[in-house]
Amino acid sequence: MFLNPTDGAVYSWGKNSVGQLGLGKGVPFKLIPSQVVSISGAPVTRVCAGAEHSFAISLSGAVYAWGANNAGQLGINRVDETGRFNPCPVAALKLLGVSSVSCGDAHTAVLAKDGSVYTFGDGTYGQLGHNSTARELRPRKVEAIRERASQVQCGSNHTLVYLPSSGLLLGFGRSTEGQTGTGSTANQLQPSPVLLPGSSERADTAEEGDFNSRQITVFTGHNASFILTGPSKHPTGAGGLLKIDTQTLQKWLTVEFGSKQWKEAKSEIGEICSSASCLIASFLSDSTEALDGGRAHYFGVDVEAARDVFRQLQKKHWIITQMTTSFKDKLIPSLQSPAPNVEALEVFLILPEISVFHEEKNIPDLILPLSSAIANLSDASSKILRTCRCTDLWCSVLSEFYFLFYACMLIALFM
Repeated sequence: MFLNPTDGAVYSWGKNSVGQLGLGKGVPFKLIPSQVVSISGAPVTRVCAGAEHSFAISLSGAVYAWGANNAGQLGINRVDETGRFNPCPVAALKLLGVSSVSCGDAHTAVLAKDGSVYTFGDGTYGQLGHNSTARELRPRKVEAIRERASQVQCGSNHTLVYLPSSGLLLGFGRSTEGQTGTGSTANQLQPSPVLLPGSSERADTAEEGDFNSRQITVFTGHNASFILTGPSKHPTGAGGLLKIDTQTLQKWLTVEFGSKQWKEAKSEIGEICSSASCLIASFLSDSTEALDGGRAHYFGVDVEAARDVFRQLQKKHWIITQMTTSFKDKLIPSLQSPAPNVEALEVFLILPEISVFHEEKNIPDLILPLSSAIANLSDASSKILRTCRCTDLWCSVLSEFYFLFYACMLIALFM
């Protein structure tokens, strides 16, 4: 699996017997990378693959899972003997606030943003850390871990968790080949200290080691474990998605026309305005949680922020020209799926805030194709979008300036 860090596109290839590629049924395997189109548009920043199941994390906090689910390793409170062939949102993880995910053979471990650890799936060897061999169908907090964790890694049937404040590395699960690092070949049903250099020789009395979060990076293999000491290369940021932030905006507005920096800015505008993921990532609000009947919806774009940014950008003719070209040639053609993932629908909240979608000269190339994309949405997607637009968010953007455009949008939605 491969994640394009600049636009959030996810690609997979190989065997697809239980849906682990996320490409749908009828695709037994792929010999070359193919885009996982069902999460196209979501601003994905991290991906993880286990033996036969996969996860993706969006910048908004949404989590998607697909593939094998015979032991509950997708965390969706059910078992699927034949697997899940398309990515599905894991509502329970959205509510937790996920920092990272790691996948084993048939279990999954999650690091929440508050440093707590949750596991689910197969627990045969104790790899879930709950002092049990039972499986878990939903994310369950590992209560034995009382400190804030910074890294979580799954091996085939074992799990490692790093606690930076004390320098402790904890291992649990299958240990028949010593892969937990606890000094025993007995399976560890709950977190036990790994005997790092500088720690006590006895696991039951191990105290602070001589490592900290800046000196250790944890890796796991099938039945093996590794640590890298020295400057940490473990990713801690939100990903490398291109997006419009304050610094980028000011650079675009002040760059000298024709300079090297101008060419770079033009390229950035082209990439961002060609990608629904990048546009959504640019305007995510701090609070992205919305519940509808217990199901997590991911509408979290700040429409007012988008409106303000594009009002500034429209002052530069060369910026508007580049944006228009990118919208026409790449972005709008990519929006023709009748059933995009829920999060990807947010781009339809952003585009109406851009002046080029209100100009008569752009009716053939921008406005009609966008209206066609909306009219082509499935009934379920249209219902979600209608619900969102009938809330305060809709009312906040409804003004005399936008009336004609939104009237056309509503006709497309309700026809």
